[in-house]
Amino acid sequence: MKRTIILVALTLVFCALYSDLFFSEYIEGSSNNKALEIFNPTESDVDLSDYFIKSNYNGNDWTTEVYEFPDGTVLAAGEVWVLAHAEASSTILAQADDVLSFSEAGYVVSFNGNDARALFKQDGANEIMLDVIGVQSQDPGDGWDVAGVSAGTKEHTLVRKPSVLTGTTDWNAAAGYDAGSSQWLVYEQDTFTYLGYHEIEGEDITPPILTNAVAESETSVKLSFSEAVEETSAENLANYSITNLTIDTIELLASNSSVLITTSAQTEEETYTITVNNVQDLAGNVIEANSTIDFTGFVPFQYDQIADIQNNLQDYMGSQVTVAGVVTIGDGLLQSGRTKFYIQDGSGRGIQVYNSSMLPTSYARGDSIEVTGIIDKYNDDVEITSPQVTLLSENASLPEPHIITGDEELPMNGTWAEATGTVVDNWDSEYGFTQITIDIGDNVEIPLMFWDTTGADVSEYVIGDEVIANGVIAFYEGAIQLTCGYEEDIRIDATLPVIKEFSITSDAMEEFGLEHPFYDEEIRVSAEIVDYDGEIVADSLRLLQDEQIVYSESLTHVGDDIYEAVIPAVTDLGLEAGYYTIKIWAQDNDDNVVENLKEIEITTRAPIVTNIDLQNSPEAGDTLDVMVEIEDTDGSVQEAQLVYTLDFYDKVYYSELQQDETNPEKFSGNIPPQKAGVAVHIGVYAIDDSGDETLKFDLATYTYPVKTHTAILKLPARPFKPHEGEKIPINYYSQKGDKIILRIYNAEGKLMFTPRNEIIAAEDGINEYEWDGRDKYNKLLPIGLYICHLEVFNRETGNKKTEKAPIVIGTELK
Repeated sequence: MKRTIILVALTLVFCALYSDLFFSEYIEGSSNNKALEIFNPTESDVDLSDYFIKSNYNGNDWTTEVYEFPDGTVLAAGEVWVLAHAEASSTILAQADDVLSFSEAGYVVSFNGNDARALFKQDGANEIMLDVIGVQSQDPGDGWDVAGVSAGTKEHTLVRKPSVLTGTTDWNAAAGYDAGSSQWLVYEQDTFTYLGYHEIEGEDITPPILTNAVAESETSVKLSFSEAVEETSAENLANYSITNLTIDTIELLASNSSVLITTSAQTEEETYTITVNNVQDLAGNVIEANSTIDFTGFVPFQYDQIADIQNNLQDYMGSQVTVAGVVTIGDGLLQSGRTKFYIQDGSGRGIQVYNSSMLPTSYARGDSIEVTGIIDKYNDDVEITSPQVTLLSENASLPEPHIITGDEELPMNGTWAEATGTVVDNWDSEYGFTQITIDIGDNVEIPLMFWDTTGADVSEYVIGDEVIANGVIAFYEGAIQLTCGYEEDIRIDATLPVIKEFSITSDAMEEFGLEHPFYDEEIRVSAEIVDYDGEIVADSLRLLQDEQIVYSESLTHVGDDIYEAVIPAVTDLGLEAGYYTIKIWAQDNDDNVVENLKEIEITTRAPIVTNIDLQNSPEAGDTLDVMVEIEDTDGSVQEAQLVYTLDFYDKVYYSELQQDETNPEKFSGNIPPQKAGVAVHIGVYAIDDSGDETLKFDLATYTYPVKTHTAILKLPARPFKPHEGEKIPINYYSQKGDKIILRIYNAEGKLMFTPRNEIIAAEDGINEYEWDGRDKYNKLLPIGLYICHLEVFNRETGNKKTEKAPIVIGTELK
């Protein structure tokens, strides 16, 4: 509860006018800067247990939930009670007696200008309205007019006039039609000056006092009085003196309660004393003789440096800072429905600005802004939260980017950066982003993240493109990546030639769909080599084994940037089957050089599995029949087997294949009976008459069906190491239409995470979830035993089945 200034000599008769509590201030500011102030004008302390506040929105009924004052709260005579939104600015929260979340107590401090609030008192069975802001049954649009100000209840601060001594249930009378008829004074949005105290009128016998003095510049100081003062005495130089300074002029400011004193030059941080005499208030009361107040010599404002925040985060966590910088990635691009953008200052570091809801103004790349807020951290991102933003200018130049090396550490997060390299992957994920990975040299790969919310189309970039990318540095599980916000944040590096669409093929690869050529056939190589600012003037192809060149020739330009070459069969080169490297090299007319490598395996003519066919669809407990076609291009197959694993590939099993007597390329065999829900992963092993072998896994998979409503849960029987980035697959069976809940508990039975709570829309079968060892707060769990618990609900019958299995989070012994 805050002190109230009562500028009166109260008599018992006058006190009778002060009937009961009423609203003395209402703040509807930017973002969540919202507060209500209740004033006790009586001469007695008031127990607030019988008082409450009702809320409504947009002309609807009062909400069923009301705000009740904390138990035992007593509001002293002449004091105020302040309710504030929990995410309001620190200035508001410093005055708050109670803070509430968005939806708490009937959304009492979550109003938007068109929502009424009323103060009630419980009198037996009766609810008596004491005071009201707005009209409960009316939707005014943006807000109600107050004191002639259109929509004054929206984006304004309202303060009850000192002349108002009691509340009223007639909002229209209280709002008035102009400044004179209104009970309220209307101030600009985010005016917090009057919060925490309230003034009422009466017979004024109290002299003014000095309340504050602050240097506004090195040659001026603002001196404030407790009330309005008379102009002549307030501007009389003879009434003032300041130690060690000369006073040049004194000007009474528009508030009539402050003066601006111009002085000789002050010394930074030196303490000065102002002495005041003979200044009168408007009632003629004279300030106490030789009243004094101190102030500190002017210190120019200094912004907090982002580099200092990032490098000394432990000193800033939870603290308020003010920074100024240029927006590098604008608002609305990285997350919808919330404020999230990046700025960078002259210290060469950047930081994220975050708010759980959208700010009234959206800030774009190139805006120069000032941000005040609280330092926080989410995962590896350092943030300024609950921001108050001021636009300083537009179209500022972006800072010089940091050049990515791959060795950056966490304090670089949020920093504007640049990476140059070769595209090695372009992944349009199903998780709301496209990730382009580039190799910047020495096998250092940097992911470039383009979130779908940016609207950037980067599908044109393909493997082999030389690109330049800009963005802000981010970290995912400790690994560096670059967050990009716009299509122009990636572009072709036109200064370098690019090798694109580098491919190899052979007759056998084309005929049988093989991934590698045979050792006795030639290999055809094709590549697209592009030079954007000139032409290719030299090129070569080399075949290497163990880093030694075993074959070399020039490429043939066949048109449209396509170059081709043919490598003879390695047997013709006197070589054997094995692992080789094909290297393409090119040089442009500016002497820029590019090369690309492709590792290949060249094999003997081992048997080829050309087809595998499951001959039946067995029930649980039945044999699975399999037919396989195997071709050997330089002899005949001597032996073949089915190679299969169950569920998680923990163990390999074999089953003989029988050769068809009429067609030597056909083989048949079977998998022994399995239980319901077991997944069988089937491969083939074969050896020919030359001793060449083929071993292929995962050529087909069959899951034994489950015919009854049940819960089947399967996990690998081994520890996993999430601290090293490993994930564990969790397989669970469900039937179409079932509701499943998958939970993970610790060994003490405490719920840590709920990976799945959903209705299965797909067909019957095995579903898989990969768990990364994190809890519901995205924190890695410690080493130990955990229990995975599955519940399956049949929505038609209501039957529930459960299953559980252990999970061990471990690590390698050191």
